[in-house]
Amino acid sequence: MAQPGEYWATVNELGCTATDTVQVIEVAFPQVVLDADTANCSGQAIMLAPLVASGGTLQWSTGISAPTIAVDISGTYALAIANGCATASDTVVVSINGPVVVDLGSDTTICGAIQLTLFSASLPRIPAWSTGAQDAQVMVTSPGAYWVAVDVTAAWHRIPLLSVNPRSRWSA
Repeated sequence: MAQPGEYWATVNELGCTATDTVQVIEVAFPQVVLDADTANCSGQAIMLAPLVASGGTLQWSTGISAPTIAVDISGTYALAIANGCATASDTVVVSINGPVVVDLGSDTTICGAIQLTLFSASLPRIPAWSTGAQDAQVMVTSPGAYWVAVDVTAAWHRIPLLSVNPRSRWSA
């Protein structure tokens, strides 16, 4: 039997005839493809779903058999698809990162043309400041509210940081 289809056999022995039929069905191998490894911030679940899933019954390594799962714990997650003939599987690594901590201290008052350098050595990535600077530190010379955005796992988080208030250099 080289092709799927219906096959039968007939046997005739001493005047008695018997016939039997069998249906041959070709089953495709299952396929599963998950997205690339991914990361997110603590407290934010990631939805995992296959990019390709065909030819069988789904089963995640978590025990869930739904096509999509939400995960909020770091780890390696596998999805298997089985169809009775074969099993295909793929994995994705999920990293859940802790919160970003940025602390530049209290609001500050500057007098006249005095400059103030804002910096934080604890930033996990190069920040983007409200001034347009993209460095670990920024020089400010005028009053205002300053903030920094930090790229953590390809998701920008805007963090309000510091208010700089004007004060006359002649005030008591």
